[in-house]
Amino acid sequence: MNKSPLLPIGFLLSVVLFSASLLTGCGEHPLSSENKYQKDGFSMLLPNGWEVSQDYFPTSTHRLITLSTSVSSRARIEVFDTSASRPNLEMYLQQYMADAIPEAQRASVKISHGEVERNQGRGYFVEVNQNGETDTNYYIEVIEMQYVDHQSYVTLHTPNDSKARILAEFNQLIDSINNEK
Repeated sequence: MNKSPLLPIGFLLSVVLFSASLLTGCGEHPLSSENKYQKDGFSMLLPNGWEVSQDYFPTSTHRLITLSTSVSSRARIEVFDTSASRPNLEMYLQQYMADAIPEAQRASVKISHGEVERNQGRGYFVEVNQNGETDTNYYIEVIEMQYVDHQSYVTLHTPNDSKARILAEFNQLIDSINNEK
């Protein structure tokens, strides 16, 4: 009986490659060209379960794209033309938080925050913990992305219990924005 030494090696190689594909995909939601959103010079790959809710220009130098996520969290991308006035990151976050927490509730919430550094830009995270049993605690992250002719703020707003899952998807979204590979 003539046994080929390639059979065991080929079998082992296929097992190793299959195992590696499982490990690299673990915890991630794959992106594909089927999830590509492209309009008016802006492109991104949407994680599975995400969709664009709105895409419009409130002014000629400001674009707002709102997204719904796979776990009913919210995300948005605001794009500002660099030739026009626009808020800096700190002012943007301050305004966002003022809109997110009604003035009557501001004294009763506990807020923790910090900086976030990414390859695509810098940003801040904010964790909002409310005191009531029925209130939902949530996580907000804002990333500033600068380009030659525009500046974008990408914001995620999600309940704390969805944070771990949705952050992986948010990272994939950020990596894909205007990144033609």
